Amino acid sequence: GGTGIQLQISNAQAPTCTNYLTFGTGAGATDSIDAIFGEQLVTNQQIGIRQGLDSCYAYFVPMDPNLLPPLIAGNDVGYTRDIRDSATDTTLIYQVNFNPGNVNYYPVKVCVDPTQFPSGARVVLKFTLNGSDQGIDLRNATLSNGLECVTINDQRINTFYIEYTPG
Repeated sequence: GGTGIQLQISNAQAPTCTNYLTFGTGAGATDSIDAIFGEQLVTNQQIGIRQGLDSCYAYFVPMDPNLLPPLIAGNDVGYTRDIRDSATDTTLIYQVNFNPGNVNYYPVKVCVDPTQFPSGARVVLKFTLNGSDQGIDLRNATLSNGLECVTINDQRINTFYIEYTPG
């Protein structure tokens, strides 16, 4: 129905900062901004002042910036919700850029609520570490307070991908 799967991205050091991003599919969604699904652009100003911390932020990067003309203006960087068409028969890729606020605020935890996964869906978090791709099935991540979590310890990592195959 377009409610999506929520990512919770948190840094580990005080002052802590948590960002929430939502991805998934919905009937009639497009690859552009869909107000009906609550998608909104995130601006450079917003990521600079979010949480009052040293630029603590997370956002989805559009896979095809040409679909979002406002991004060309240079003020918008991405969005916090990315719902795509549910009629897809392929794996969807979502790119997430994040900054925990300071390199000293690592490790970063990326968590999901497994009860939000549609039946049969496959959700894999991927990033590159020391030149090799790392893929973690979020259904089998580390359980923490009812959430499945992946911990990113390496301060060089500030981007990851979600490979989502709807059920």
